[in-house]
Amino acid sequence: MSIRIKELISGVEYRVIQGTTETVVMEIAYDSRKTKSGSMFVCIKGYRTDGHDYIEEAVRRGAVAIVVQQSYDWKKTGCQSRLQ
Repeated sequence: MSIRIKELISGVEYRVIQGTTETVVMEIAYDSRKTKSGSMFVCIKGYRTDGHDYIEEAVRRGAVAIVVQQSYDWKKTGCQSRLQ
């Protein structure tokens, strides 16, 4: 899969926190351990863990975009695009 963020989220309400929706993503991951170069990492807050705790790991593994449900200190990452 290779798709621009704007095409992927067409019709979905979102807010760009930083970056652009022109970024191309190769795959979508919700488990930071499975994130690869070109991935969009989707943070999901669950009962046992919170995906927001793994943003830095996802970026280290090559995530180019992060989707969050809550605010986050973005200074810690070097990710291209961030959506909420």
